[in-house]
Amino acid sequence: QHKEIVQMHMGDHAQKVSEDVHALVLRIRSHLFDWYVQSLIDVYGERIRPYVLDCAIMLNGMLKEYLFFALFEQKSFPFQRLAPFLIERLDALVDSLQHDMPLLSHDAQAEKTRALALIEEMIEEAGDHHIVELLK
Repeated sequence: QHKEIVQMHMGDHAQKVSEDVHALVLRIRSHLFDWYVQSLIDVYGERIRPYVLDCAIMLNGMLKEYLFFALFEQKSFPFQRLAPFLIERLDALVDSLQHDMPLLSHDAQAEKTRALALIEEMIEEAGDHHIVELLK
């Protein structure tokens, strides 16, 4: 029913639309990722902080693939079971990560923020203020 929205979230159409829409999609995805990070910290507390980027990426990947499967591969999908199922997987994932070193760190998140600022600066210098407004 809402395949276009999910496809846009997954990046499938991002290259086929205008640069303005592409910039907006990237910004939405960035905000969604930041929301995952903050929500995971809110739920799991400080113990997840060293692993929060890894967990946010894995949660996003799991959700994205289940939604893809539900929309394109299966006519009947148990959506009401998806959230509890993913929460159980995430609980196990968080518990298992306590014994490992994180793959990513907050330095990676800080680098992303610096990269976005640099992109905005380059767009401003190029004179396209409309794209800069979309990124904010």
